[in-house]
Amino acid sequence: MATELYQRAEDIDWELLTDRERSAYYGQWVEDAKIGGVLSSCLPHGDIRVWIKDGPMKEYVRALEGIGTYARCATKRFPPHETLIKLGLGPSWNLVPKSVAEKPMHCMADFGPRRRYVCWGAPHTFKDLVWAALGEAVKSTEAPLIIVTTRTGHPQSFEAESFQKAVAERCGLQIAHVSRKLTPIRVV
Repeated sequence: MATELYQRAEDIDWELLTDRERSAYYGQWVEDAKIGGVLSSCLPHGDIRVWIKDGPMKEYVRALEGIGTYARCATKRFPPHETLIKLGLGPSWNLVPKSVAEKPMHCMADFGPRRRYVCWGAPHTFKDLVWAALGEAVKSTEAPLIIVTTRTGHPQSFEAESFQKAVAERCGLQIAHVSRKLTPIRVV
């Protein structure tokens, strides 16, 4: 069921929709025979929307990152985290193994003896990224890096990027803007 939801979400660029647009899709999916119809065999009709919203769709963005219980249901993913690190910090930096975590998405990167905190997310998560990076900055000698990610073909405005750069500079943080493309994966 989650795979069907994720396929539909990918088809409509879910993470780019407004809350109002998402709400309309929840309603459509509840009434859809392939989603709500299937779920009605194990959930009361009134609980289907809540299950969709608070279950698989709450985890959707993490699943695109390859993280969480629903990651196996995503039919597309963003490039590996190592790629993001190299785009944000440069080709000499590497992802520290087993350091990827969430809320917000983050990891540690190293280059020889140097080690840095890196967090990333969509433009609407910028304030969360700043807060997470500032929390790390107080206990690190290396400036944390915030990577604001956009989907290929859906760039931010020049004004939004300029504002983010100004905030990062004011806070003593490094920032990078990276456009990423979802690529199909083999669903198991």
